[in-house]
Amino acid sequence: MDFNLNDAPDKSQNVGPQYQKPGISENTVVTEAVLLSTSANQVPYMELRTTGPNGELGKSNKMFLSTDVKPGKKMSAWAVTSRNIVDLIVATHNVDEPTAKNMLTASTKEEVVTKVSTILVGRPFRAKFKGKETVDGKIYASLDSAESMKVPSGESKLKFDAYRDITKEAPFTAAKEVMNQPANTGSDLPF
Repeated sequence: MDFNLNDAPDKSQNVGPQYQKPGISENTVVTEAVLLSTSANQVPYMELRTTGPNGELGKSNKMFLSTDVKPGKKMSAWAVTSRNIVDLIVATHNVDEPTAKNMLTASTKEEVVTKVSTILVGRPFRAKFKGKETVDGKIYASLDSAESMKVPSGESKLKFDAYRDITKEAPFTAAKEVMNQPANTGSDLPF
């Protein structure tokens, strides 16, 4: 066997994985549900990984599994996550909301992830992916909402607007400056 650099693809050839871009994607499927935890506080969350019709790889935002209502909050993180799961079940199974809500009960975080995987993996839906632009100009997309493929695309309620649906990350130095500002004591108010 000979190894030589002539086998290296040209830079113009895209040989790596294709990632989901912000926008509306037809026939997206969940490929897996994964249980992870944040690096700082080890807070458990679920992440859904998706594939678009042309093999584009995507994922959901962190779907936190905490049922605790934090001080100052009106609902738990699980309440938000469960709402998103219900929407995905409605979109992938073409059922009404009460039926979707009855499709999952679990006692542990691991059981939630296993059941979500069983319910969602491989079922196509129309997806809206929102974007986040980093300081260096890279744009990362994450699953925002879902709709049944049975809804004709012309009648879709999913709308994408690049001005609203792609947020820009603030430069770290600007964020640091804001954090170092003295607290507003109200003494600088004009009245």
